[in-house]
Amino acid sequence: MINDLIADSLTRIRNAAMRRLDVTTLVHSKVVEAVVAILADKGYIESYNVVEDGVKKSINVVLKYDEKGRTVINEVKRVSKPGRRIYKGKDELKRFKNGYGT
Repeated sequence: MINDLIADSLTRIRNAAMRRLDVTTLVHSKVVEAVVAILADKGYIESYNVVEDGVKKSINVVLKYDEKGRTVINEVKRVSKPGRRIYKGKDELKRFKNGYGT
């Protein structure tokens, strides 16, 4: 059983990008789907779709690469973890990568 679905999903995306895979599959939850939707809106992934296999659901994520074959995602890191929760408002967040990151 996976305890932290968001961290698992980010790790799966990071590993698939390092291996230059076209598609990776994530465990579905509403929160993971919302995170993947944000990544798609910001242009870090090509697309995603939710696949229902009976009772279970999964999310297929199509990764995005530039014209040289490098992944668009340079760094994926989760700051707030189950062992160390960090609560901040949107105005308290620092700029990431000099404003180029999300």
